[in-house]
Amino acid sequence: MSPATLGKIQQLIATLQESLSDLSSSISHPSSSADRDHSFAPVQAGFGALEAEILHTEVLLGAICWNYLIPIALGLVVRLGFPEVVSAAGDKGISSVGIEERTGVPQGKVSRLLRSLTGQGIFFNECVGELRVKTAVAIYDAFRDPTFVKSYEPNGTGFNKYIGTSLPFWGWIQSVDEGVRVGSFVKCLLAFSVANTEYGGYSWQHLGPNATLVDVGGSVGTAMLSMIPHAPNVTKIVIQDLREVIESPGVKEFWNARNPEYLSSGRVQLQVADFFKDQPVKGAQAYFLRYVLHEKVRDCWSDEKCVTILKHLHSAANAHSRLLVAGRIIEHACHDLGGADANAVEGAYELSKFPAPLPTNGGRAAKWDLQMDLHMMAICNGQERACLQLVDVAGQAGWKPKKVYSLNASTFKISEFVKE
Repeated sequence: MSPATLGKIQQLIATLQESLSDLSSSISHPSSSADRDHSFAPVQAGFGALEAEILHTEVLLGAICWNYLIPIALGLVVRLGFPEVVSAAGDKGISSVGIEERTGVPQGKVSRLLRSLTGQGIFFNECVGELRVKTAVAIYDAFRDPTFVKSYEPNGTGFNKYIGTSLPFWGWIQSVDEGVRVGSFVKCLLAFSVANTEYGGYSWQHLGPNATLVDVGGSVGTAMLSMIPHAPNVTKIVIQDLREVIESPGVKEFWNARNPEYLSSGRVQLQVADFFKDQPVKGAQAYFLRYVLHEKVRDCWSDEKCVTILKHLHSAANAHSRLLVAGRIIEHACHDLGGADANAVEGAYELSKFPAPLPTNGGRAAKWDLQMDLHMMAICNGQERACLQLVDVAGQAGWKPKKVYSLNASTFKISEFVKE
């Protein structure tokens, strides 16, 4: 960070402190709504300017682009009747299962829609399973189509209804134009994925000297580029993906443009592999998956398919291998987790991160994660998981949780597992 940028951030913080003090004075004395709005405007402006200075450009642009999901979610819940159902429950609140019973929308989708709006202040919840409405909100007819609203199939999504295809998202990308769509998608990955994740948060030395790491479904390998400076002990990195990706010219161009020695020395190797089949690299110190388990790529990628992927890795691993799942861990907005944190994996819950009265998950600070969850549901019926959901899926494949590592200020984490 340059001295000029640091100076600007410090100036913004000072301005914010002054604006917050003015706002505190405004609400401490009788004042009109207009006066309070006037006092709050500099706070909003200050946070916006601070966000623009601190966040990586990719993150900032991504959050702006995905804001379209919030009005969609607002529209859906009102047209589906959620506010009326929640309001009728009164102060006792209502669970997502209760909303399913009254509206017919599966509780898993209920939770994800309302969780995204809880972070925006539209709904609020005080403990897991209880939602209360704070204000009414708008819907879109597509979500009322019973073919789609109850579907968890990768080709039964809003994307399929809009495009008019029966193919799942990845199948559609690969289906026509002689690879033009695949090439365009790889270019998007190259432009967007280069990193803003601080992989130094994981203890790479645990893998031991001369470690081999397999980046399963790693696309062009942008995560590995960010990881390498923090893991000098990882001397062999195998990036695996389907042939359409690995043999795309952009992949080698990506690595050669940054450090051609990585490929020429063999430290980084590109390998065609299908993670629904046997893992070709046996006994690696680590099998790394980033943004893999949240998608549903093939004909049906349910939790069972995720278990299949993890079982193949479990079979290839030895007693010292580790499974590293990198991705967003969805956190609840409430402070009362209903006992879910009693036997939690180390690092899974960070209740002191956002103390009351702030939402535990950071509310609007977590909007990127919640919007990603809705995005995955819209295009391929995938999902971002809470910690216990991930532990359950991995456990079915024989993996035992060891620790969850936070990589940066968001909920992007590495969940570490070992063989049972």
